[in-house]
Amino acid sequence: MKTEIIKYLLGDLSIPFLVAFYCFALLGVILSMLFHFGKKKSKSKFSIKFWIADNTIRFLSSVICIFVVARFFDNLPINMELNMFLGLVVGSSLDQIIVLVRNKTQINIFQK
Repeated sequence: MKTEIIKYLLGDLSIPFLVAFYCFALLGVILSMLFHFGKKKSKSKFSIKFWIADNTIRFLSSVICIFVVARFFDNLPINMELNMFLGLVVGSSLDQIIVLVRNKTQINIFQK
């Protein structure tokens, strides 16, 4: 029963593949966040404590979206292989989508 539940949750993904995919995707998210910090008008001194507090919701949203993309990748109209490079692209792209949603709508949950 436990194996069946894991199969439903992960589909054809193995746990080692998913962990590696997350590593690359989260690297993309963090790079995107750092690039976004560099584009801000205020060129204040970088504080890792403030940066983490300011981006926690954005980061957690990305974590959830990465899983959804990885799990349902076969159902998406994308003609590519799910691999580590795509994980990096997914992570950075999802974060940019979050920035776009935040900037173009009244949704203001992604940053403190």
